[in-house]
Amino acid sequence: MIGDPALLRSCADRLDIRELLARYCICVDTGDADGFAAIFTEDALWSWAAVGLEYRGRPALRRLAQAIAECLTGAQHLACNPVIRLDDNDATSICQLTVFLSRPECIYTVLQGFYEDDLVRRGGRWLIARRVVRVENPEIITRGPIGEYYGPLIARLSEPG
Repeated sequence: MIGDPALLRSCADRLDIRELLARYCICVDTGDADGFAAIFTEDALWSWAAVGLEYRGRPALRRLAQAIAECLTGAQHLACNPVIRLDDNDATSICQLTVFLSRPECIYTVLQGFYEDDLVRRGGRWLIARRVVRVENPEIITRGPIGEYYGPLIARLSEPG
């Protein structure tokens, strides 16, 4: 069992996918828009339907990451507890999402929810083909102090193009 090639590949794939999920958070939080876009397929879809946001393709995803970096410094995304289902060169993943926002007066827990992903292996590496963001109470980003901090980002993300 220890030397079983299928088991070894499954373990390696799961580790690669876990790193991919972590890289998403690190890239968006450090302003690495090119690195962020590179973890998606060329025609990937990123969607947060509850707030009316949808981005398709690497150029659009690069703009999303740039907007977050420029409008929301101090944000940190945490994706944890992934459940990964493998099917050869395709996979699905669901993981928990928490977003923190560090400000002088406190560290806010802004969002809690899930990322649901369709993943594909291309050129020997795993990429996100589709990411759906699901958050309970997404209206929190429009209210109170969190709404004040998120307002410029939401305005920018609502702009066409």
